Amino acid sequence: MTKQQIAAFAGVSVRTLYNWCKPYKEELERLGMRPHMIVLPPKVVQFICDTFCIDVEEVRGKINSLQYDAKGCKGRKSGV
Repeated sequence: MTKQQIAAFAGVSVRTLYNWCKPYKEELERLGMRPHMIVLPPKVVQFICDTFCIDVEEVRGKINSLQYDAKGCKGRKSGV
């Protein structure tokens, strides 16, 4: 999951999410978060969701539906 996705599910901008995470920078680094990461490790996503009360089940459901939609598009012929 990306920072952009987490921010969208939280209803804030990526910059706001970044500002929220600043006080937890050291802990996030210990969990595996590095500057300029695009895809965050699951432990980091869990920590952010738990810390900022982002509904993980809702996020997982949306991710699963996005993955399903992406899989459903694979192999389709255009114009069919």
